[in-house]
Amino acid sequence: MPAVSPSPITPVTPSVPGLNLSGGGATFAASGEHYCQSSLGFACSGPWMVETQRMDIQYVRVPVYEASSTTFNLTSPQAGYRVGYTFLQSIVTAQYKVEKVYQDFSTSAFQQPQTFEWYPASSDSYGNTYGDVGASSLGPAGNVQTIHQWYNRKPWDDNNDVEVSKTMTGIRNYEIKKKWGQALTSRGGIEGFGDFKITRWSVYANTFLADSDFFYYGDKDYLLPSQYISTLENPTNIVNYINGLGDAITAVEYFDPYVDETTGGISRTEGFAEYSITRHGFE
Repeated sequence: MPAVSPSPITPVTPSVPGLNLSGGGATFAASGEHYCQSSLGFACSGPWMVETQRMDIQYVRVPVYEASSTTFNLTSPQAGYRVGYTFLQSIVTAQYKVEKVYQDFSTSAFQQPQTFEWYPASSDSYGNTYGDVGASSLGPAGNVQTIHQWYNRKPWDDNNDVEVSKTMTGIRNYEIKKKWGQALTSRGGIEGFGDFKITRWSVYANTFLADSDFFYYGDKDYLLPSQYISTLENPTNIVNYINGLGDAITAVEYFDPYVDETTGGISRTEGFAEYSITRHGFE
């Protein structure tokens, strides 16, 4: 049987200057090249700098009570209470990453803002409701989630780009107690998170607290005056609340939620400067 001669190789004139290939099939830029013409069927190759960030929030609205009436006598003194104001307690988790990626993409750069959705509960943990919740109201409790994380891709620059990975979990309040004549005792705010009974409006008002009970100390985010009803809220306040928690990440203004009891105060240790609310997007 006579030998079969191989088919001749047909030279191919590349559409992308600098590529000298022959033969059929798809053509891709070599790894390390940032040049691409996706309209001609070529993919863009790495290395890339891919930057991402996200933030997720769990929140509970808590009251600060104050005395509204008192009856003094030697047998059955009585006191009535009203809500002075309410605020949100928040547990925040966040992540920031810069990665060096070798992967083919159809564009030479891409950027996407960080967007959020919130999922409010219609009632508190005691079963009470306060009106409609939704786009304009976070309600008495719920969570805010990053739906699309910030995404920024560009060609990697060895002179400026460095891989980074930062994560945090923090809370804006911690708990303290101080018995008469004893040193201040503190702990992380996770144990009493969302408890209606352990706020107080000044150092002189115990309301429902005994002398040895823990109570909240720290920031009062998204404060609303008087008794709570969902119509007190609006989308602008919600955006300001989310952005405010983002700024607190950047400024390292969170407490560790899981600190054991300790003498003295608790330092703000949670957060990282790489987070930026300029990457947030709201429709």
